[in-house]
Amino acid sequence: MAALFAVASAGPFLPLTAPLDGMLFDAGIWARWHLGGRQSLPFSSVAVVGLDWESLRDPELAPLPRALFSPVWAATTDALMAAGAKLVVFDMVFEYQGNTLLPNHDRPFLQALARHRGKVALARTGGTLPARPFLIAAGGGGSALGLSELIAEPDGVIRRVAASMPGSGGEAYPTLSGAALAALGQVLPAQPIRLLPHGPLEAELPRLSLIEVLRHSHSEEGRQALAQAIGGRVVFVGTVLPEEDRKVAPDRFLPSLDPASSRSGTVAGVSLHAAALASILEGRRLAEAPPWAVALLAGGVAALAAGAGVALSPVATLSAVGLGAAALLGAGWSAPPLGWYLPFGHALLWLGISLALGFGARYMAEIRRRTSLQRAFGHYLAPQVVAMLSKAEVEPELGGETREITCMFADLSGFTALSARLEPAALMTVTNRYLDLITQAVDASGGYVDKYIGDAVMAIWNAPVAYADHPVRAVLAAMEAAAAIRSECDAAAASGLPGFAVKIGLNTGSAVVGNLGARRRFNYSAVGEAVNLASRLEPVPALYRCSVVMGEATAGCLAGRVAVCELDLVKVKGKDTALRIFTPLPGHPLGHADFLAGWCEALNAYRAGRFVAAAAAWEALPPPADWPDSAFGPALVLAERCRRLALSPPVSWVGEWAVGKS
Repeated sequence: MAALFAVASAGPFLPLTAPLDGMLFDAGIWARWHLGGRQSLPFSSVAVVGLDWESLRDPELAPLPRALFSPVWAATTDALMAAGAKLVVFDMVFEYQGNTLLPNHDRPFLQALARHRGKVALARTGGTLPARPFLIAAGGGGSALGLSELIAEPDGVIRRVAASMPGSGGEAYPTLSGAALAALGQVLPAQPIRLLPHGPLEAELPRLSLIEVLRHSHSEEGRQALAQAIGGRVVFVGTVLPEEDRKVAPDRFLPSLDPASSRSGTVAGVSLHAAALASILEGRRLAEAPPWAVALLAGGVAALAAGAGVALSPVATLSAVGLGAAALLGAGWSAPPLGWYLPFGHALLWLGISLALGFGARYMAEIRRRTSLQRAFGHYLAPQVVAMLSKAEVEPELGGETREITCMFADLSGFTALSARLEPAALMTVTNRYLDLITQAVDASGGYVDKYIGDAVMAIWNAPVAYADHPVRAVLAAMEAAAAIRSECDAAAASGLPGFAVKIGLNTGSAVVGNLGARRRFNYSAVGEAVNLASRLEPVPALYRCSVVMGEATAGCLAGRVAVCELDLVKVKGKDTALRIFTPLPGHPLGHADFLAGWCEALNAYRAGRFVAAAAAWEALPPPADWPDSAFGPALVLAERCRRLALSPPVSWVGEWAVGKS
């Protein structure tokens, strides 16, 4: 119930847990930086040219008010383009024209914008555009103009930078990073770009002072140094002054590397634009986990916490919850370096809620659990075992007795192929339906289903309940199960639904039967060579295109009750001597005399090495009466084998076949 509430509340609650998710995301940056040896990962595709106090106080720039910096920006643009910058992006709105005070004052900058049109982008805001001459000189719009606004999350931190923002009329306007992407010929992402600093953000962005750029442009040596610093990069130009355009970024818990900043934990806005662009260009953008994944995570955590609160002691529950919270932190903090953003605040919230619910419902849950277990054990113990235990006057104990049994291993064919086509729940439903057909046949014949092994069944006859005719019962049950499964599969195929075939191996012999296991946990089962051989025979039917194969000991007990056809002498894994294997035939034993006579003739020719005659005999042999298929599968298999042997006769032939041989 807690899990359902957690999943259902994910949509409405996610905005409420956003501040917690943001804080955890920022804390993860701090933790990874400290655990990783305080190593940053510098961006290589962008650089920042900062307007700082050093530039403003330099004698070259100090006489000019910033509103009249047009010649400075012209020189800066030319110097950056000459140094090999891919693109120059100004994070400042040029709304004032110096020409209104000084004629032709803006001319150098206008010429520089026109000269480098398509490689320069200017900033705007939602309500303010650059002055018309600058806008026209830069190209008029599109990739030449980008919004400079940055939208903070509810806690005031800017963790995501959009490539575009909607206008009042529904149209989308590129931001500075979006305009840069457009100028570089890239498609603007629809989702905002989540920033992932590996260390202090501004330490990862190569930065030059504005005055450095101007000084370097005056000498050949300086121009070479400038080309080395910014060649091939997108250069963002903007203010990095300590009290101007400062933003709180995800690296807020890391120490500030800007001694000029009076606001610890803040970065310049231009740095966020540059980092957003670089994140896309360098593949450092995080994919957002979808809401359904967040909901499922919260549901899983809620289920585990509630289950722990109900099933474990308080100390164990608190320990488990502590480990769960640590695991959530680890998963959430490990996801970003792998390219994913996984918000887990909602899951942490439900971790606490579910723990409280689990403790509150502990008593009721314990009663329900005990009642459920008492009922459930009725499905796990066979009726024969329950009856035997109820009649025993002593407590069951480990150990057993030697008894002759008939053992069956039945395995559903096609499970692997079907598992690739069906969802797990549907696969489980189909498998259980077919296993139930086998179980019904075993139960109806007085057999005991020992265990289910995935898509296989192990059953025994003559234990725990004794039957003198246990081989006959086992063979008839195997034939009934094979027929029921064949009918079920045909009906499913007619309806376009998937189905299984079955392979059954039977063997009769001595085995130790009784209670196996540990001191406090028993399983009534059988062990011994007879059981091992039955398991070795289970895959053999697939090689002979039949459903049931049995050993010689089982076949020898069926005289007058079930007709059997000797298939071959085979060597199975773990046995040095060859084994005679048989398959049962449907109908009354007296009705197969002619068929078996023809079969023996073909089999004798095969064992004598007369492969051509054997193949012809098997090909001419009609299927036995009441055989479910149009042809007798073993005859087709052996005829084909004889044709291959006739083409390439074996050097030494003793009439034996290794079941793994092709």
